[in-house]
Formats: sequence, C-alpha cells, structure tokens
Amino acid sequence: MRIYTNYEEVISEIKRDLIEMWQPISTYSMQNKIVEWNSDYETKEITNYSFCLSNFDHIEDMIDFPEFEKAELNRIDKYFETHKVEDYVWEYKSVEEIKQHWKDILKTWLNEDFHERIKPQVNPWEAYKLRPRVREEFLHKWNKTEMVFDYTYSERINVSDLFMEMVKHPMSRQYVFNIRDRSDREFVNGKRRIPCSLSYQVLIRPNGELDEEGKPLLAVNLIYTMRSCDFLTHFPIDIIQSVNLLKYFVRHLNNWKKDYTFIPGKLYYNCASLHLYKKDMIEDVF
Repeated sequence: MRIYTNYEEVISEIKRDLIEMWQPISTYSMQNKIVEWNSDYETKEITNYSFCLSNFDHIEDMIDFPEFEKAELNRIDKYFETHKVEDYVWEYKSVEEIKQHWKDILKTWLNEDFHERIKPQVNPWEAYKLRPRVREEFLHKWNKTEMVFDYTYSERINVSDLFMEMVKHPMSRQYVFNIRDRSDREFVNGKRRIPCSLSYQVLIRPNGELDEEGKPLLAVNLIYTMRSCDFLTHFPIDIIQSVNLLKYFVRHLNNWKKDYTFIPGKLYYNCASLHLYKKDMIEDVF
C-alpha cells in the first residue's frame, strides 16, 4: 500500500494511474439510473485501489486540482441551463458569480454536509441546496409525501452508537460503522440508490510516545472502504469528509477520556472501482 504524506501526492498519483492503468467499462446503471445506452457514462476505471494518507494539513484544499475544477464548472453550466440561480445560492445572482466563487460555496457545503451526516436521521439533507447539480436529481417521493433521498449517511451511521464503547475500551477492533446494509441487495442495478461507501472502521493504537503531562498518545486511524467512487465528482469530497469524521472522534475522545491524549492517525482508503465518466472528461480533462 502506498503511503502519502499530503493530499497533493494522492491526487497526482491517482491522475497518473488513471492515465496509465485505466480499463474501459460500459456500465448498466449509475445509482438509480439505467445508463446502458448513454455514452456519457462510458467509464475509465482502475480497480481495487488502496492508499494510506498520513498527514491531513489543508485537507479542505483537496478540491483544488484543475481537472476537478473543470468538471465542476461544467456541471454548474449544465445545471443552470434549466434552473434558476436565485432558487439555490441566494447570495450569488448569476451563474458567472457562482463559478467565480465555486470553491467558497463548495467549502461551505462540505461543512454543512458533514454536520448533517452526524445528526440522527436527517432526510432530506438541506446542504444539498449548495450543490444541487450533484444531489437534487436524486430527490423523490419514495413511499412518502415529501421529497426525500433513498438514503442519507445520518440514517445509516449513528456516530454515538459505539462512541461510549470507544471511551471505555479505545483499542478494540470492533468499531465498524456500516453504511451499506442487508436491504440494499434488493435494489441493485438501478432499482434505487445504494451507497457507494461500504463502511468506516475506527482503529485506535498507541504511537509509543507521551504528551507533555506524561499521558500516552493514542492515534485514531480510520479505514474507509468503498465499492465505487467517481474521481471527478466525489473522490475529494469523500476523502475530506472521512478526515473530518476522524478528527471528530479525536476531539470527542479527548473530551471524554482523560487518561490518554488522542491524536489524528492515518486514513486508509480502499476502493473496488475508482473511475471517470465520459460526461466529465471535457476538453483537457483526461
């Protein structure tokens, strides 16, 4: 497994691997869409992709690579061909203004999205309105009167479920937060959306050092497993939010468990299918 010390290395190496190692794939469905005959979803894919990230400095800037920016600006243009700006991003009055401030908007969305992920049973999330071009199309009335999503993270993982066990027994191997559940098997191949993320596992381990008060330092590691990830739409978002979750546990463990000092450890990432779609491969993007 490759170990990277900053997010720039991660992006650079994945871009190189996608150029050198990709395989062409025709997919039957994407989320709850049947796209078998849609050339926009012709796919470049690398399989069983893994790495470790050991430093999270400025992780929120992971969105700042040229190919992601071009794909994101392209999505903004396409979305606002058929939607009104004032219905979604209230402080900006034109598409050009949104494109000019897309990074600020996306960072605000990341913050709102993370807080909704760790709330109990939120559906729909309100944060999607800051990035409607990616989320809004998946709203529907699935057996309900209001518009909702097929699932949200807050419905799948409850971060408080295992937290007090972490406080009592921090070095257990059993702190797994499953995102995909048994019922998802009924809805494969476009019947409805199923999670791309499979699980988070928190693994806390001593790093062999003491803090200034003589307390042992424990590193909080997160193992993130995915079945599928779209590099130009979701990958940097998934990594940033995973790091935010790791840091969330560090903060709260330090508040509750006073005989240790908890520090951020490493993020281990495993993905079965890391890919690009033709629709995002606009000029000069792969």
